[in-house]
Order: sequence, then C-alpha cells, then structure tokens
Amino acid sequence: MAMRTQFENRNTVLVVSEDSGLQENLAQWLEDDGIEVMVCPGPRAPQFSCIGFRGQPCPLLGGADLVVVDLHPEPGQLLDRTRRCDLLKHYQGYGRRVVAVVEAGNNLDFPDATGVATVERFAERAVFLGTVREVLGTHRGASPS
Repeated sequence: MAMRTQFENRNTVLVVSEDSGLQENLAQWLEDDGIEVMVCPGPRAPQFSCIGFRGQPCPLLGGADLVVVDLHPEPGQLLDRTRRCDLLKHYQGYGRRVVAVVEAGNNLDFPDATGVATVERFAERAVFLGTVREVLGTHRGASPS
C-alpha cells in the first residue's frame, strides 16, 4: 500500500469574493486549519467578466475540492447577487461542492440551490470552518485513509 504525504491528503478550497478583506480572512482561517487555499483574482480587463460566464472552464476550478462563494454584492462590485448565484450553478456543474457565504438570516432563494451549504458572512471562525469541514467530509484531527 502506497503511503500518502500530508500534502496529498490536504483538501483544496477556492475562495471567491470581491471583498478583499473577507477573502483574506477566510483564506487565512482555512490555511491555519491545514487546508490548501486558492484565491480567485476576480474578473480582469479587458472583458471584466468571469471566465466561467464566457463559456470557458476556470483554470483554478480543476484543483479545488470545494468552492467558497461570497454572495453579498457591495456597491461598485462587478457581479450582482443574481450573477453570483449563477456562479454557484457553474461550480456545481463542474461537480464541485459549494459553500455560499450569505447575509445573516438570508436563505438561497433560487431553484438550483440544492446541495449548497450556507454560512453567514460574519460567522465566527469555528462555525465557518465547521461548515467547510462538514461539506468536505473531514473532521479536525481525523486520520487520513
């Protein structure tokens, strides 16, 4: 039986948010918990649209076990809440598990939300990490198989 290294056993999470402070905070919590993190750089010039919305696969998605998507649009952001929900469907279409970051008391109100876990935008660290671990099927301190 081949032995796996600690790196091979790590899960990888893609964090998608236009709120750089929230994105940085969530990424740090995940890294501190031993989870590999990729951060979406967001839409870039010249099209200023998500590559997934242009019918192309996201190059970051291939390495992600789970995607954390912030659904809270703020003034001046490029994607409104409807387009963010489209992102959920896009990621699920590629077979990725998804955790949606939502406002307190806000439920996902679109028909394709089945299988999407939610966590409040300003949830405590333990709540956020617990949700991510539950969706990944991992538990802190669980031994790798």
